[in-house]
Amino acid sequence: LPLAREGGFDEIADLVDQLQMSPNSKLHSRVIEAVLEDETMFFRDFSSYKFLRHSVAKDLFGKRVDKKELNIWCAACSSGQEAYSISIMLKDALKQFEGWKINILATDISPTLIKKAKTGVFSQTEVNRGLPASLLLKHFDREGTIWKIHDEHTSGIQFEVFNLMNDWNELPVFDIILMRNILSYFPHDTQITIYDKLF
Repeated sequence: LPLAREGGFDEIADLVDQLQMSPNSKLHSRVIEAVLEDETMFFRDFSSYKFLRHSVAKDLFGKRVDKKELNIWCAACSSGQEAYSISIMLKDALKQFEGWKINILATDISPTLIKKAKTGVFSQTEVNRGLPASLLLKHFDREGTIWKIHDEHTSGIQFEVFNLMNDWNELPVFDIILMRNILSYFPHDTQITIYDKLF
């Protein structure tokens, strides 16, 4: 409603009409930013990371040991905590992949969140959520009231704006895909379409 009023629309219905008349406008981007749920944290749902470390990693190591390369996609990555959690985990707990070519793609529909993710800069509150102190001190530098993740992590992740409803033909085949806390926001038919694309 505030966005509608700011744009000079009397009703939200008028805003919706404008969105339908001009697909892919700047107004669309502003509406997306206004309604996005950007709740995230480091090592969110820690059991997923345990499963990745103890089951998935062993399987992938055996399958990819000749090629020594992994492709990982963090879809709907928000401000980057999930992608950085994977990068930290690879450096800290998955030593068997040392020396491998690890390609991490992290995408989100929000240009604002991708811009923040690329900086690798987080507030004290953000690093307090899910990140053990030992990993914080090992992988981040404190700069006043904020924490900056080491360059080896920011340079090792490719952050891009990407809409899951778009064509996926340009994406590589991935060994690991993290697409969590996003599909529930889509209608059932769209979920099925995305599952088919994932497969």
